[in-house]
Amino acid sequence: MKWTWLLLAMAVVSLTACEDEQTNIAGLAAGSIPPLATAAPAPSALPDDGRQIDTSVRAVGSRQEGRLTVQPASQAFQAVLGAPSCYGLDTDIRWSGDYEAVWTTPAGDTKRIFAFPSDFEIIQPAADPVQMSKLTVDKAELFVFQPRYTDCHALETYLFGISEGDAFPIAFEMSADRTLDHLGLFPHTRLQVNRQELLWTGGYGAGQDAVEVYHFQYIAEEHKMKLIKTDKVRLEEVKVE
Repeated sequence: MKWTWLLLAMAVVSLTACEDEQTNIAGLAAGSIPPLATAAPAPSALPDDGRQIDTSVRAVGSRQEGRLTVQPASQAFQAVLGAPSCYGLDTDIRWSGDYEAVWTTPAGDTKRIFAFPSDFEIIQPAADPVQMSKLTVDKAELFVFQPRYTDCHALETYLFGISEGDAFPIAFEMSADRTLDHLGLFPHTRLQVNRQELLWTGGYGAGQDAVEVYHFQYIAEEHKMKLIKTDKVRLEEVKVE
C-alpha cells in the first residue's frame, strides 16, 4: 500500500510540472514573459558624479550683422571642477558634451557653422557666457574663442570670421597638406597683429626649452590663416601677461 501511495504522489507532481511547463510555453508564445524576481534596476539618466544637464549658451560674439554663439547641439553637462590644477581652480565650472557654433541674423535666422569635437570641454571661473574677444587683421574683424581660460601648456583657440552678414570658421593652413581647425596658444599671451600679419605664440610640451611663433597671413576669400613664417623663441623670452 505504501508503494502505491508513493507512486501516486510522484505521478501528481510530474503532472503538475508538465502543466506548468505547458503554461510557460503558451505564455512565451503569446509574448507575455513573466518578470524576473531579481531583475536589475533601470540605469539612471545621469551618472552619479555631480554632473547636471546644461543647455546654456557658453560664449557670445556680437556684431551689428548678427550674433555668434557657442551652445549645446544636443546633450551637455555642467559640474564643479572640484580639484585645483593648471586647468583651473577647484571652484571653477566645467562643461562637457556636444557643442556647436551658431550664427543668428537680426531677422532671427540661425545657421550651424561649426561642430566642436564630441569630447569638447569648457572650463571657466563663472557661469556667465564668455564674451568672445575681437581681432582685426587686414581690415577683417574676427572673433576669438578659447573654451578654457588657462591651461598647462597651450590654450585651445578658435577663430571665426564675419563677412557680408555671414559667419564662418577660420582654418589654419600649416602646410600644403596640413590644415587645422584650431591651434594652441601659449598660456597668458595675446594674439598680436603686425600690419597684415597675425603673430601667434604656440604652446609647449614637457622638455621643450623653446616655442614656435607663427606668422600668419589672412586669406579672406578662402577663410583661412596661411602660415608664411615660423620663428623659435626661448621659453624665458616669451612675454606673458
